[in-house]
Amino acid sequence: MKRLILLLCILFLSCSGGGGGNGSDPSNPDPVVPVTLTGITIDWTTLVKAAKGSDNFATTWAWDDNQYTTWGDGWGFEGLSSKCSLGVSAIWGGFENQRYDDLWWEGNGKSYGILGVNGALIM
Repeated sequence: MKRLILLLCILFLSCSGGGGGNGSDPSNPDPVVPVTLTGITIDWTTLVKAAKGSDNFATTWAWDDNQYTTWGDGWGFEGLSSKCSLGVSAIWGGFENQRYDDLWWEGNGKSYGILGVNGALIM
């Protein structure tokens, strides 16, 4: 439940800031509403660094209770032989026994979002 609340807070914050305009007058942006979160503590002792040299980790928790992530500008989790701009990997297992599998990689492109819906990954 805590993970769901944290995810919803992150989604809300990523969609609420910035004042992108009211759609009819670009010189009159929407007001920015400040949001303050309290009671959240990050335990940095649980930080795991994997897929070194890669970035842009959009992640989804999918139908099969695994996590799937996109990554870019790196060698993936398994240390591919050449650097790629875009890849997709699976993450499974608990905190103590995480495992990774690079599923797909391509030479060019970027992804900043991924969803697992009805057995399909959508970027």
